[in-house]
Amino acid sequence: MDDDKFFMFNSNHDFSESLPQKYNSVASSSDRKQEKKPHSSKATKDTNMMKELTETLKYVFDQQRKCLDAFSQAMINTHEEKKVGDMLSVLGFTDDEIILIAFNFSINPQLEKTFWSLGHNQKARFARAILYS
Repeated sequence: MDDDKFFMFNSNHDFSESLPQKYNSVASSSDRKQEKKPHSSKATKDTNMMKELTETLKYVFDQQRKCLDAFSQAMINTHEEKKVGDMLSVLGFTDDEIILIAFNFSINPQLEKTFWSLGHNQKARFARAILYS
């Protein structure tokens, strides 16, 4: 029995074979964890970049839509402004009233700008106010 105890604690015993295997398994396990971290952080970076890109594109498209809406509204207003007489006829004004209102628009262009900025019913009331002022 003394020999067995001596063998277990013998400093001459070669442990070199068992230690590298344990060290290698621990090292390879930590290497795998380190390999996953860059991959997962790369995926996280990619995901964040895609989210930022999506938000940027949403913003750009929203701004573009607003510009296009403003442009189309300006085109509609320009088209309407060319037909002041037609608009006033639709609103129920006589030819004499239309001429008088057009004359006032030529004297004061701000009146015409205000006229076109109003809604349909408001335009009629505004034109009547011009006639009776």
